Amino acid sequence: MGLWLYGIMMSRETGLMASRLVAVTASWFHRSVVYVRLEKTGLRVGTDKKMRAAGAAVKRTKKGRQMKMISFVSFKGGAGKSTALMSIASALIDRGKSVAILDADDNKPLLRWRQYAKDMETWDSRCEVTDIRDFEAFVDVHQSITAKAFDYVLVDTRGGGSDFNQELISNANLIVVPASLSIMEMDETFATLEWIGKLLDLTKSQVPVGILLNRTPRSERDLSTLQRRGLALLENMPVFENRIPERQAFMDIKASGLMGHYIRVLVANPSTRVMAGHVKTAFAEIDLLTDELLEILDMQEAA
Repeated sequence: MGLWLYGIMMSRETGLMASRLVAVTASWFHRSVVYVRLEKTGLRVGTDKKMRAAGAAVKRTKKGRQMKMISFVSFKGGAGKSTALMSIASALIDRGKSVAILDADDNKPLLRWRQYAKDMETWDSRCEVTDIRDFEAFVDVHQSITAKAFDYVLVDTRGGGSDFNQELISNANLIVVPASLSIMEMDETFATLEWIGKLLDLTKSQVPVGILLNRTPRSERDLSTLQRRGLALLENMPVFENRIPERQAFMDIKASGLMGHYIRVLVANPSTRVMAGHVKTAFAEIDLLTDELLEILDMQEAA
């Protein structure tokens, strides 16, 4: 399986591209939206009055080195957007990278995650979480994180297909769509992908898009009959090779903070060293997923 790149399937194995998406049209949108690229920052903004004003502010942003932005997107609540983001952020921080996290989710799970982590001393100053509620706030935050030259920006998007979500998605370098293998949830996953595809077509954005399977059994032989059917439905879809399996470490991540820091806290206490081993196993899986995402980002940059 490969990844969609603006209506194109890109094979990670060969780097070759082949047409895989049907043509989409801008008429799907409930109103006409026109986008422009702002050369100094790479941000795209809509053309209504408020967004033009925000765009003018973006143009004044001090130009820094290019950051990579990954947006986590799903129309369905509980699909695993926040868990995936927390896990990837943990891996990037453990590699010495700086990470800006933008929390656009109405439930603000990442702000609570940061507070729990600070209470447990499993947070890191190289990781910043900011609440963003609209596009103007996004522009302001973009100015700040550009000035600070973060290595990566991770975005937990809002549910649904709002105008604000359009900005967060069309400005990404990589789009991750978390999903389970539940047949009942497949419709939401396909609806999310269709909406993203139409948006990228409209904005002429060349952004890789992939489905990240979440809460899956740890091995293929443990898949249920229904899960195998769900996997079969994804056969020709853009699915990441690595997954987030069903593990207690991922269920607990919101309360445990950055995974690498949490492991070190557990190892320091003789009574929790066995638990540390379980979290290490989960973290090794996230490391492989992070390698895959960074490889895709590098391929996109080189294309």
